[in-house]
Amino acid sequence: MYRSHIHNPLRRALCAAALPLLVALVLTGGATAAPLSWDTAALNGIGSDECLALAEQEMQAMAFQNLKRDAREVSGLIDASSATIACIGDGPDSTAVIMVVGDEAKENTKVKDNLGKQLGKHKRPR
Repeated sequence: MYRSHIHNPLRRALCAAALPLLVALVLTGGATAAPLSWDTAALNGIGSDECLALAEQEMQAMAFQNLKRDAREVSGLIDASSATIACIGDGPDSTAVIMVVGDEAKENTKVKDNLGKQLGKHKRPR
């Protein structure tokens, strides 16, 4: 029996988190293949609410501008890149989905890697 990937909770959350970035690209005329860099960071012992707070804290520390936070994600701008971190998970563990889009692929990757490194420092031992 065929099972769509959208039934996977991680893929569903990733799609939901990526939608605002994609809409922004289309509305700003940036629908011409702006590079997207993304990754996930497993945060052992950290629930999704704390994950969001840590994501916001790390983005502030990295001097992101126009930070916005809602119940599922934190987003902001740095240089020519736009980043969104969505936190998903039930219980004591969560996964941060880090997505960065902008004109320069190398810069997007650098921002994504820095965010992942900073968030990874908060992992707790099991």
